[in-house]
Amino acid sequence: MSEQCSLCSTIPSILVSPERSSRVAELISNNIPPSQSGRQFMQSLCTDYEDRLRQLDDRVSRVAQALAVLTAERDKFLSHIEDIKAIMHPMRSLPDDVLYEIFLHCIPNWTRDNLRHGQCNSHDSLDVKNAPWTFAQVCSRWRNVVLRLPSLW
Repeated sequence: MSEQCSLCSTIPSILVSPERSSRVAELISNNIPPSQSGRQFMQSLCTDYEDRLRQLDDRVSRVAQALAVLTAERDKFLSHIEDIKAIMHPMRSLPDDVLYEIFLHCIPNWTRDNLRHGQCNSHDSLDVKNAPWTFAQVCSRWRNVVLRLPSLW
């Protein structure tokens, strides 16, 4: 007996499609009805093919279930990998002072010199759709950095 697949319990084999019998080919090409013995042969052949089709459908179903299990397992690993990569992302290890400098460069119409000299331009720091509010919505660490730096407001 052949070895069975451990995942789907199917027997690995090369599927060979049945060849059309010469009698079927002959009868399908014209409109002559089969003889009584020919009808019995065709009925037997049809029954055999229907049984084989049910077996193949069953194998396809088991393989589809195995594929679903493997796909779910793969998706879990992919999710774990994405989580680990997010944890190890370099942005997480930037010092607060570097974040502050980055935030300063992202505020529209302001320059570091203007901020350092207490001058301001037309930036509306109370518009929640703009920096520094948008920075504060990224994560708690960024929010803490933004809130500790009054020059951003």
